Amino acid sequence: MKKRVIAIFHNPELRNKVLFTLFILLIFRLGVHISIPGVDITSLKDAMAGGNAGIFEMMNLLGGDALKNYSIFALGVGPYITASIVIQLMSYDIVPYFTDLKNGGDAGRKKMSQITRYIAIFLSFAQGYMLSVAFNAQYHLVDDPTPLGYARIALVMCAGAMFILWLADQISVKGIGNGTSMIIMAGIVDKVPMTFINIIKSFFQTNQGVLAWIFSILIIALFLGLVIFTVFTQQAMRKIPVQYASNTSKAGERTYLPFRINVAGVIPVIFASALLMVPTTIFSMLAGSNTTGIWSILKTVFDYSTPYGLVIYILLIFGFTYFYANQSVDVKQLAENLGRSGGYIIGIRPGEDTKNFVRKIVNRLNFLGGASLSVIAAIPIILPMILNISRSQAYGLGGTGLIIIVGVALDFVQKIDSFSTTKKSTSFIK
Repeated sequence: MKKRVIAIFHNPELRNKVLFTLFILLIFRLGVHISIPGVDITSLKDAMAGGNAGIFEMMNLLGGDALKNYSIFALGVGPYITASIVIQLMSYDIVPYFTDLKNGGDAGRKKMSQITRYIAIFLSFAQGYMLSVAFNAQYHLVDDPTPLGYARIALVMCAGAMFILWLADQISVKGIGNGTSMIIMAGIVDKVPMTFINIIKSFFQTNQGVLAWIFSILIIALFLGLVIFTVFTQQAMRKIPVQYASNTSKAGERTYLPFRINVAGVIPVIFASALLMVPTTIFSMLAGSNTTGIWSILKTVFDYSTPYGLVIYILLIFGFTYFYANQSVDVKQLAENLGRSGGYIIGIRPGEDTKNFVRKIVNRLNFLGGASLSVIAAIPIILPMILNISRSQAYGLGGTGLIIIVGVALDFVQKIDSFSTTKKSTSFIK
């Protein structure tokens, strides 16, 4: 790590990229604290602080308190992520037009990106409108609760979401790392120190001295254990040995096919959270302040702070893990490429046997990856059920946020290493 920090300060281009990224993140953090005019956020802040906002607490976590402040950035990158899910699903032989765009090279990808942004604009306005109606029904925070008043708030939230998307693009192009992921991580990291302080304070307020210290040490140990476990699952891989036939240029050479345990990274967790927020928002809007009707029951079922919602959340994580991993690893093409190059998996016949063997390995890894993501995501949801801490504090401690932080941090480090290696190679050639 020391070498990487030195490399940043000694490489002007890399230093400028890092400073530019930090500058964009600073703009984002400032915008989080600018509330939308015409909204009284007092009751909403109290609900978020008390852990009574259900799944919206996760939305608040991913936005770095933007929702609690009902700021111009309250929607974060959620609409864009949802739009990306829709486009990716339709491009997998569901809608031929999107499948053609996916296979159409750079031009096709640019067109898909453009369509994704158009859908994100529509979703931003729709989600902003529904959130305003739903929150006003529960917390009475909108000064002008009319269709025009809701539309005005939704328009501001839509503009804020698109501005965040523009900031993310600036990081991806001129900074370092994936802009969308960096924006999400910036919001989560900001809450981690205060989360620890608040949890430890709550322990000392509700327990005697020695017991409070024990709980505090255990919670810190649990957090460090989750970090280590998350890093391990993100980096661990299964290596399948490959050997090449004697009549090829790589005759006698032995290499391996690397498959990560968690091929999909943080994507299943983000997708599952984003997808689960859609029905919850709709049912919250329809339920209003009613706690006994069918819409209130459905809102509870899809809230992953409840046992039913947690089961749905875990199933979605597994589903997206299998879906994304199987789309990322084309088993048929891999087996064909291996056969063309004269390579074969040791102990496995080329062709159909190779394809079936690799598919079996990938599915086993998908199960391990989905299980590890589910464990990490579920622990903060279960903790408030057994400890005297609020859900908002537990969500800030780990789970989805921790997976995103670790994944983005590892990617950031790899980008720095890759950039430094490229510059060294260029200098050597010159």
